[in-house]
Amino acid sequence: MPGVTTSKSAGNRCIFGRPARIGKGDSNMPQVAQPFFKTGIVWLIVGIAIGLHMGISGDHRAFPAHAHINLLGWVTSTLFGGYCALNPAKAQRKLAVAH
Repeated sequence: MPGVTTSKSAGNRCIFGRPARIGKGDSNMPQVAQPFFKTGIVWLIVGIAIGLHMGISGDHRAFPAHAHINLLGWVTSTLFGGYCALNPAKAQRKLAVAH
């Protein structure tokens, strides 16, 4: 991949000069980002369940709810979590924590 530098250092794979951390408790992701990702996973499961129900039953009257749950639930929560994870300084501000 162009522009990506990788090296081995102390057993951890380094990408972009930052060591990769794997395992529980090793995350340097801000605490405010984790609930967004967890909520996004819940919305994803609910959206998939509604989509499966519509597909199996052949009754597609719930497609607006299915679309809104997927877009506003899963996508929005995951985008907020990603933004907070990629911008830890901004994630520590009072507005982000209150959000």
